Amino acid sequence: MRVCVAVSGGKDSIALLHYMAHNGQEFGIQVTALNCDHGIRGDASRQDSEFVRSFCQAAHVPLLFFAHTGTFASEEDARLWRRNCYLEAAKEHTLEDGTSWEPADAIATGHHMSDNAETVIFNIARGSGLSGACGISDGEITGQDGTSIKLIRPLIASTRREIDDYIREFGLPYVTDDTNLKDYYTRNKIRMYVMPELERAVPGAQRSLYRFSRIVKETEDYFEDIIKRDGLVSSVYGGLLIRPVEEMAIFSRCCLKVFAHYRIKDYTSQHIKSLYKLQHGANGKRFRFLRLVAFKEEKGISVCESGRISPYGEAPLDHITSGKFVGEPFAVQPVSSDVVRQICSGNTSLELSFCPGRKTLFLDADKIPEGAVVRFKKDGDVFQRFGGSTKKLGDYFTDIKLPQRLRERVPMLCTGHSVLAVCGIEISESLKISAESRNVLAVSCMDYLQS
Repeated sequence: MRVCVAVSGGKDSIALLHYMAHNGQEFGIQVTALNCDHGIRGDASRQDSEFVRSFCQAAHVPLLFFAHTGTFASEEDARLWRRNCYLEAAKEHTLEDGTSWEPADAIATGHHMSDNAETVIFNIARGSGLSGACGISDGEITGQDGTSIKLIRPLIASTRREIDDYIREFGLPYVTDDTNLKDYYTRNKIRMYVMPELERAVPGAQRSLYRFSRIVKETEDYFEDIIKRDGLVSSVYGGLLIRPVEEMAIFSRCCLKVFAHYRIKDYTSQHIKSLYKLQHGANGKRFRFLRLVAFKEEKGISVCESGRISPYGEAPLDHITSGKFVGEPFAVQPVSSDVVRQICSGNTSLELSFCPGRKTLFLDADKIPEGAVVRFKKDGDVFQRFGGSTKKLGDYFTDIKLPQRLRERVPMLCTGHSVLAVCGIEISESLKISAESRNVLAVSCMDYLQS
């Protein structure tokens, strides 16, 4: 197993790297190191990184180094950048000295029991749910490209005092981040003032908080297993779906999974209550909150990002031959006369075999008005169903029970406000093909009614 230690140069990470470098072989572990220079403290940050370089060279530990240029808009942006650095450790690289970096299986951080106690106190004080009382535990992070890496905390059962003793025993050098000594950060105030008083009032409080957080973690893992077993939260096109749940304790945890997916932190219990109430609303009802929008659907509640609900744009049909249209992949290609004859003879299996995994519509290209475009829903659109009457597009979507979250995501072939084809669903009466059709187009797109 390859474990990469995240090293800042402080006592905790230096003690962890030293211990793992000297004992890793005994446990079958190959040890490497990673350093992230956020650049937030200017020269001090660079000096800390140089210290880490020297320490790793002396310990013969390969080091993967990242330096951020520019400034971060927020602490969250800095955290996300560091998270991406961790994901890079799971990939192959060529190091500065020309040697190869083999992908790591896990990132080990120096978080310890004292950090855990401070986290539990901080989360409870600001009104978190039980998940906040889990403190710091092992986990896994996954990138948008599918890369994933485990996060482990080997020192989580060790106190700050025990780490200090280890540093003194081996005479290890380290650097001190002076921002940790200033009390204008909430966590620093908890560490400098709250925890010492708590330990004096209740000796062994840190260890008790650690045991408490592990018990809570077991409880949360139990609910997580229920959610996974019953498929209560799943991916759907455009967002996530929460299936109907009557037990508020389970439903609230489903909501927390959705919030975590979208990296939403400023939610309140009222948001969860509103989503719970939405479960019993009429299909199509929506609830906008923070930067999300939730829709009541037949299968439950879908939650999407608000910014993805608006139309993507449009493109002239004659500019599209095959490939990707802005917002949704689909293919447009001509059909041979032999295929046209099969369609007209009632061979419906072609719709499935023509483009596997997609819904294929066949339309008469000669009947498409000049200037037709592929775009998304607009107010005032109307649609004449194949073999049916003309309706407002919204009424048509209601008739076919198309979920609200998809109504502004379905690409359509249009001329003015007249919809000629709803891609992935149905063509209009005006474009139907016949045995006399000479130029036929096959439009293959995802089947939105199955999404």
